[in-house]
Amino acid sequence: MLDETDGVEKAADNVRGPLRTQLKNTFDQGNQLAAQSNTSKAQYDEITQGFKELSAALVPLSEELLVLDQSRANLQQWRSAQTTESRITLESILTRVALILIAIGIVLGLAEGWRKLTFRHIRDARRRRQFMLLRRVVIGFLVFLVVVLGFASEFSSLATFAGFVTAGIAVGLQTILLSVAAYFFVIGRYGISVGDRISVAGVTGDVVDVGLVRFYVMEYAASGAEFYPTGRIAVFSNAVLFQATTPLFKQLPGTRYTWHEAVLPLAPKADFEAAQKALDGAISPVFKEYSMEKAWQQRNWDSIDLVIHPPAPE
Repeated sequence: MLDETDGVEKAADNVRGPLRTQLKNTFDQGNQLAAQSNTSKAQYDEITQGFKELSAALVPLSEELLVLDQSRANLQQWRSAQTTESRITLESILTRVALILIAIGIVLGLAEGWRKLTFRHIRDARRRRQFMLLRRVVIGFLVFLVVVLGFASEFSSLATFAGFVTAGIAVGLQTILLSVAAYFFVIGRYGISVGDRISVAGVTGDVVDVGLVRFYVMEYAASGAEFYPTGRIAVFSNAVLFQATTPLFKQLPGTRYTWHEAVLPLAPKADFEAAQKALDGAISPVFKEYSMEKAWQQRNWDSIDLVIHPPAPE
């Protein structure tokens, strides 16, 4: 627009130049006629008429050049303001990016500290993997939060948008979120860990792995009083912990035994006390063979804040 203004001004000045020259010549002619004594009125009228015609053309051209000068000044001021605003905006963006990078650096530093503390103080590989997985989730959320807050300018709109997004995620991923929430109950004090014998949804087996959203059980089948692996892996969502229709049973921590019942039909006139003594006499010697192992298992019950009597046949 400045170039166009300069072009129009140059064209107007080129038109005005010859007219100014003619006007100057008209002034000179008037001065010469004024110096002469025999000048007629017709000559004065002719010069006056020429002056009026030239003035009628020169005045609008001069006004146009004045307007063009004002337009050039406005455009230059506008360009200066745009340059200043662009510079301020660029400085603001660079400042925000620098602050975001610094914040991300702090978060990554915390992540590195978390990793070192995890490897230093947690020896169990499973627990270490769980803490590293939790570390990735937390660090990813913090980095996302830093980036969003770094570029957000309208916090009211951001809050509304975040509310809709959160509601959509909660509805669309409710099963996964429930599984993730159940994970922290599963790995609790009395939760399940690899190697535990559990029963859930009609499946009995040993836990093979526990993940953030599901756990795996090696299925066992019963053959009398013994269990043997079926060769299948059952996969359950962690959310099964919150389902009332599929209770989860876990072997008592530190124990490796299961109660069994033996049924002995008796005739109506049979001696009940004699039969009971006979059964006790048959079972007691067998039960004593496991007394040492039973005592060792009972010592492992100290983690349970309940008084549990030693098991005995009845």
